[in-house]
Amino acid sequence: MQNSKSFRGPILTLSVITSLILVLILFPSSFDFDFLKLRSSTHSDSIAEIPNIVHFVHFATPPSATNLEPTILFEFSHFIAIYSAHLFLKPVLIYIHTDAHNRLSAKAKESTDRWTRLIANLPSVRFNYVVPPERTSRGGPIRKLPHKSDFIRTQVMKKYGGIYLDEDSYVLRDFASLRRAGFRNVVGRQKDGQIGSATFLSMPESDLITAYQAQQDSVYDGNWLTHAVMLLSSLVRHFGAVEKEVLVLEQNAFFPLGWEKDDLKSMYSINEAEIMGEWSYTAKVMTKILNWNNSYAIHGYHTALLTEKIDFGIFGGITLEYVLARTSNFARAVYPAVEHAMKQGIV
Repeated sequence: MQNSKSFRGPILTLSVITSLILVLILFPSSFDFDFLKLRSSTHSDSIAEIPNIVHFVHFATPPSATNLEPTILFEFSHFIAIYSAHLFLKPVLIYIHTDAHNRLSAKAKESTDRWTRLIANLPSVRFNYVVPPERTSRGGPIRKLPHKSDFIRTQVMKKYGGIYLDEDSYVLRDFASLRRAGFRNVVGRQKDGQIGSATFLSMPESDLITAYQAQQDSVYDGNWLTHAVMLLSSLVRHFGAVEKEVLVLEQNAFFPLGWEKDDLKSMYSINEAEIMGEWSYTAKVMTKILNWNNSYAIHGYHTALLTEKIDFGIFGGITLEYVLARTSNFARAVYPAVEHAMKQGIV
């Protein structure tokens, strides 16, 4: 799921710092997952490439007065994310792990909602029913949907391996060179230097993903940073010394911008110098044209958009018209995927 400034930003609040200190005191083994045993495990000198399988997690929309049962519902931004993975990665499968039962997944193919129907009918898409965790093994509640998604993410990556993408991660080019780089895991840094968990690659049952999946339960304290970013960053530091275990990419690879307001403006705001044709909107802020040539993907930090007011002008948000106008850095980045879908008659 997406990052949110309200609980996913990099700035360590006092409660987060206190929680982490308590975790390290009460659970000293949490960040030391039997590394000697794992490092002594035998690995072939020749590492097979990371599977070309893509994983998303998408929860069903709860029942309402008009819909008496949960439904699978996607937005246009989800379509861009999933279609860009379909186009550039050419995966064997795109798994959408969901808490919607198989019967509801099947109904998505005939949905009256345009983007839901298009996603469900992509030939590589498969829905996989999962049961989100409600509590940790110590009885602590797991209430937030993004946190439930974090637990599902590590479970499926340990089992299947492949490429994990948040629903606001947009693929810009093929990951084949990363999958074949000779490492069991490939991760990237985010703005604060920590390891981002919204996009990463892994071999099934790799030591790193095994440790990540196992330790989430014991370190979970209700703060997203602890069990996701901080845990993964700590494990990467440990396993970085293990030959061929993890390749760490710099920020531009997967997370070229951040979640703060200036970053969001740089990504989404309309550049008045780029306005063409029928669009007459004049932007209040000139945004620098960014170069995405060094990026494999970009992370959109969509839940941060819920707390930061970004001016989308006449478009009102991430719409088809907004992308086709190509008047923002985000629109220029994802336009090739949308253009391809249009040429194929999908959109």
